[in-house]
Amino acid sequence: MTTDELISRISAAAAADDLAGLQRYLHELHHKMRNEGRPVGSTDALRLVKALCDTQLEKSGGPDPYKLAGQIKEAVEVSPVDLNKLNTSWTTLETILRDPTSHIDDDEIIGVMMALRNARVFDRLAEAGERAIVRMPDNARVRLLYGQALIDLGQVHAGLEMVRTVLSLRGVSQTMIDEAHGLLGRGHKQIYVNQIRTPTAPLTVRDRLKPDLERALFHYRKAYHPESPGEGYWHGINYIALMVLAREDGHPDLATFDGLKPEQLAVRMIDALEPLADATGDNWLLATLGEAAIALRDFQRAKYWYTEFGHHPKTLPFHAASASRQLEEVWRLTPSHGGAGPLFSVLKAAEIGNPNGQFSLPSESLRDIEKFAGTIEANDFRESMVAGGHFVPLAELQTVVKRAQAVVAIQGNYGGTIGTGFLVSGRSLNASLGDDIYMVTNAHVMSELGGEGTLHPGHARLILEGSQNAELNCDGKLIWESPPNEYDVAIVRITGGARSSVQPLEFAEPDMPLGPANPNTGSEGAPVSVIGYPLGGPLSLGRVVGANGRLVDMGPRQANGTKPIYMHYVAPTEPGNSGSPIFETRSWRVIGLHHAGFDQYNGRPRLNGVGGSSFANEGICIQSIRSQLKNVLGGGRPRSIFGS
Repeated sequence: MTTDELISRISAAAAADDLAGLQRYLHELHHKMRNEGRPVGSTDALRLVKALCDTQLEKSGGPDPYKLAGQIKEAVEVSPVDLNKLNTSWTTLETILRDPTSHIDDDEIIGVMMALRNARVFDRLAEAGERAIVRMPDNARVRLLYGQALIDLGQVHAGLEMVRTVLSLRGVSQTMIDEAHGLLGRGHKQIYVNQIRTPTAPLTVRDRLKPDLERALFHYRKAYHPESPGEGYWHGINYIALMVLAREDGHPDLATFDGLKPEQLAVRMIDALEPLADATGDNWLLATLGEAAIALRDFQRAKYWYTEFGHHPKTLPFHAASASRQLEEVWRLTPSHGGAGPLFSVLKAAEIGNPNGQFSLPSESLRDIEKFAGTIEANDFRESMVAGGHFVPLAELQTVVKRAQAVVAIQGNYGGTIGTGFLVSGRSLNASLGDDIYMVTNAHVMSELGGEGTLHPGHARLILEGSQNAELNCDGKLIWESPPNEYDVAIVRITGGARSSVQPLEFAEPDMPLGPANPNTGSEGAPVSVIGYPLGGPLSLGRVVGANGRLVDMGPRQANGTKPIYMHYVAPTEPGNSGSPIFETRSWRVIGLHHAGFDQYNGRPRLNGVGGSSFANEGICIQSIRSQLKNVLGGGRPRSIFGS
């Protein structure tokens, strides 16, 4: 959005006494002026001053911070989180909190932070922590919540420093001290497992990271007392898991406690927790029993407890994601590892059910899940549970794996994934293209016309992570590209490599009903999913994202417009997802090309000329792209075509 457009929106919001809109657009204008070096000219400055002088908002006494806090709590209590309501209310409340003279009870601020923590909206929680710690510098709960947000956002060392200060405060309850030790243990554990993924890591690296493993064990041990194995068991199971990890990684001095081995501690924990399991309201008790069984290498018992964990009414998809990450990173299990296949099946399927989250599948896990689905054991475990007590066939998870095999990581000559593409048959794009295989991606990822951040097709490396990291070859020229402000598409022919071993993706039929969400009729919108490589991660990390997202809007930008046809959908994406396929997840066929990620501050103007914003991602309808490609190609088969 340009400076001129922002000032126009500020004027409109001021005229309508829309404080939330006014503050949101002022925040965006401030961001552009501060971070993007966009000064306001004299004419625009006069328009801005006039708009602010004309507003009648100050006569109303301003917004009620308690009402805003209530709106935030309501927004995060629904699933998926009502991001529109959350962002609008939080933007206004944060502005109030920035004013040291504004009054709002400390307990109300902490209540908002707790609600954000429980909904795992960690970016907003970190912002709330920044405001709250100024008002309550010695409040242990604020520091714990702020520290947890930083750790979950990947700022682990900053989070550890914040949490560590809690131990030096006076009058802190034992419960909060234990919580602080648990977070410190978690942070140091994360530092270690992020760097040491196998016991064959170089000895020098294992020795260098050993202090983090030792600190993690120390803090978990402070929060867990083996003589009371039924208390603080979440800290205890991490303590047991890290003892096993220490032994595997060549640190036997860290693998015992008072002469007790981790297996002995696991037996004590199982004996204490199993009698409580049937009536427990704590789903993590069930996951803890599953991990304790893994410590004993009793995968049959572990399968039982993880299935119970999945069935538990309190288990949400992000709980399944956390449990799955623990199996992968700490226990170093894969779907083909002994009896671990059923564990991953139930957890990965539950993650797919998450409309607000994502799950990762390293390339070896993609292959392992496919192998597991064909085993005799899988026949005894035919269904995998998703949130809410519903089941999906294991075959659907296998379908996701197969689709991921045709998704391409696009790299430059020096490595590093900058975007995503996907393979389709030429005939599915246009009959004149025959049976060759083509890759579709964004023009802002790959272009012959150049542009900041784009990659020329002659300089691209195309990697199929889901197909044994095979490399593809392509023509040095695109058959068509349309600029980012139009169809944002680039198409290149694949000329060799592993193309014959991969099944290209199929497009949805042109007449497939794709209704967006309609609050008047109660329609949730067609189910959608995005598969790609967010954050340009290393090839060892592929992500399958938001397999239970929803289509919320569809159409041209303007009323009565014809092209392109855009899609707005709720399914989490990040930089690096550019060029990803959008699937309709009842058929798992491609319906669109992902074009732009979620704008959490301003949303996107709604389509078809309708007023308001959608807090959603944006893609281009694949049928719209095919239609325009037909116009461009005509009856011929070009070598290189540019334009819209």
